[in-house]
Amino acid sequence: MLHNKQKLSRNRPSAYEHPTLNPGYSSIYHPIGIDLADSKLPGYLTIGLLGAALFCAAYAAMPLAEANELNQNTNSSLYGSVHLSESGHQDKPILDAYIVSRCPYGLQMQRILSEIIKTAPKSKDFIKVRYLGEVKDGAILSMHGDTEAQENLRQMVLQEEQPDKYWPYIGCYMESGNTTKCLINSGVEQKKLNEGMKDPTRGLAYAQEDFGIANLKGVRSSPSLLVNGQPTDEFSYADDKTAGRSPEAVKRALCSGFAEKPNFCSVDMNGAMAATGISKTYSDPDGSSSASCGD
Repeated sequence: MLHNKQKLSRNRPSAYEHPTLNPGYSSIYHPIGIDLADSKLPGYLTIGLLGAALFCAAYAAMPLAEANELNQNTNSSLYGSVHLSESGHQDKPILDAYIVSRCPYGLQMQRILSEIIKTAPKSKDFIKVRYLGEVKDGAILSMHGDTEAQENLRQMVLQEEQPDKYWPYIGCYMESGNTTKCLINSGVEQKKLNEGMKDPTRGLAYAQEDFGIANLKGVRSSPSLLVNGQPTDEFSYADDKTAGRSPEAVKRALCSGFAEKPNFCSVDMNGAMAATGISKTYSDPDGSSSASCGD
């Protein structure tokens, strides 16, 4: 069952205000079962997060020309090879949408992204759902408990290893919240999915990448948007006819990152606010909201 809106207010401690880091906060995390005690992981999994942070800090401090040259010759695990313009636009921008899977407002953002992709299938190449959390002692933690941590991991592995099944699964999950039913209905190869979730060089590695970028960018709330690695407020793209939490506003945010806008940027999309939480319909006037989980 999803927590109610009062419990998911902005006053909830953030995903990085953990008691081991700040004793003034009580734990809101629950581990899931990825046991690394007997696993011999390659070195990049244990030092990769620090390495990514150092790389990105140095990268951000470089002059534009040097950054472009480095990026063209480096396989960045964070954003791939892109060309930055003076305005911050890219030839192939990426909209990163950070969520947690049992946050009603995270589900709201997934519903918006799903509508964008239905309307303009080519937009899928420029959209990446990422997840908030923490890895501690080899376990993935999430702000709303073990069930959410498991679902976050499931969705991460599905997106990376069976990407053609990700949005069909999410479309079903947003309507029912029934994981078993949705895995079957969307045709997920469950054996492969389960193996990926248990394999620390796969599921855990995907989580470390998402959590590492979130830490680097100071992302604490579900949902949060980054366009070309920069925090973006979807509400800044709203107007009298377009809600901030709508496909049209989020499409505008994505399209702001293009050096040369593709055709789908000129397509008018739904400007109505999406429903929050589990909902069989796109919009729900009584349940829509613009809140978030976390800070």
